[in-house]
Amino acid sequence: MGKRPPARLGGRIPAGGQPWRGDRARHGHVHALAHRAVGAGRLQAADRGQPVIEPRLATHVRIEALKRLTAASGGFATIIAKGDPVSGAILIARTVRGQDNALFELFRGLDGQAEWQEVWSDDSGSLARQGSMDEYVERRRLRDADLWIIELDVASRAQFNAIMGQTS
Repeated sequence: MGKRPPARLGGRIPAGGQPWRGDRARHGHVHALAHRAVGAGRLQAADRGQPVIEPRLATHVRIEALKRLTAASGGFATIIAKGDPVSGAILIARTVRGQDNALFELFRGLDGQAEWQEVWSDDSGSLARQGSMDEYVERRRLRDADLWIIELDVASRAQFNAIMGQTS
């Protein structure tokens, strides 16, 4: 009495009495990290020695920065649609004193650097103009449900460019 029975050989429960949890792949599944000792953020590209995963700023942090910078410069920022807080795309509707509308989106260049590009403009001579702004936004929302849309109403284009330069 008071003695525990000896562990069975070939049994499913180890001698400690607790089943193993998460220490190996089950039913043919493979672990997400092939290099467990290295960690996902530190995996290196074999040919370049550069990190495979580039750290990026979460979308909700970038949105908050846009709101604060716009308010600090005397403008107004309004969130029209919320998307994924971590990795959603951002579409910025620029309004200069209620006129001069344009849409900007953050794109990554070939070198990996982020830059804001105009994707729609109120200017009739613009190559980016395709229908109305509402039509463009609706088409874009149909393709990407995680899209953030924020409107920045500022006093001048120079003020808008200064805000955008700080959030690239």
